[in-house]
Amino acid sequence: PEHGCEQKNMISLAKALGYFAEARYESTLVELKSWIDQEIPVIVLFQAWATFSDPNAARDWKSVTEDGHYAVCCGYG
Repeated sequence: PEHGCEQKNMISLAKALGYFAEARYESTLVELKSWIDQEIPVIVLFQAWATFSDPNAARDWKSVTEDGHYAVCCGYG
C-alpha cells in the first residue's frame, strides 16, 4: 500500500519478537470471541468508513479496501 502497513510485515515483526502470528481470513465472531476468551489478543482489519455515491456500492463492501484500519481486540461486552 502507498500508506499503512501490510499484514506480512506485521506478522514478520511479531515473529521476530518471539510471538505467534498468522493471518486468517473471514473469521467468525464465534472464533474471535473464543480467542479473546483464551486471552489471545487479535488484530483485525476492517473497513472503517466508506462514502457511497452509488447505493449499489454498499452491497459490494468486500471489494472496497482503501479505507481499511487495524484494531486490537482484547475484550467484548
